[in-house]
Amino acid sequence: MRSPHNFEEYLKQPDRTDKVFLDDGWVYSGDLAREDEQGYVYIVGRADNMFVSGGENVSPEEIEDVVGMHQDVAHVAVVAVPDAKWGQVPVAIVVPKAGATIDADALTKHCKQNLAGFKVPKRFEVVTEIPMTGAGKIDRNRLQEHYS
Repeated sequence: MRSPHNFEEYLKQPDRTDKVFLDDGWVYSGDLAREDEQGYVYIVGRADNMFVSGGENVSPEEIEDVVGMHQDVAHVAVVAVPDAKWGQVPVAIVVPKAGATIDADALTKHCKQNLAGFKVPKRFEVVTEIPMTGAGKIDRNRLQEHYS
């Protein structure tokens, strides 16, 4: 992106600043986006959240969107865990809606109907809450440490 409103630098992080500032004022945000037929642009994830499973790029946010559409799911986060065959595979950490019970088979079926096979979580971990950062985003680092 490029704008007269871009920030100037990461405070006391010159290496990080050098990686995101490109020629002629362009800034690499690391956001993944899509554009619809009317030209509207939607942010759909972050490049630094992606992982590779069996040679395929996997976006945790795409899987979270699908799992989150299920009627029994209140919140979801997806992390990559090591796998001997595929390198890494997705695992979904799920908070059920009040009064709901998470049925892993039903969630797997739901995911298979809406995702490519390599994106279907290999397991679903049911929790009461998902750790968040101070900015209110999923604390992926904490989840990655715990589930890896």
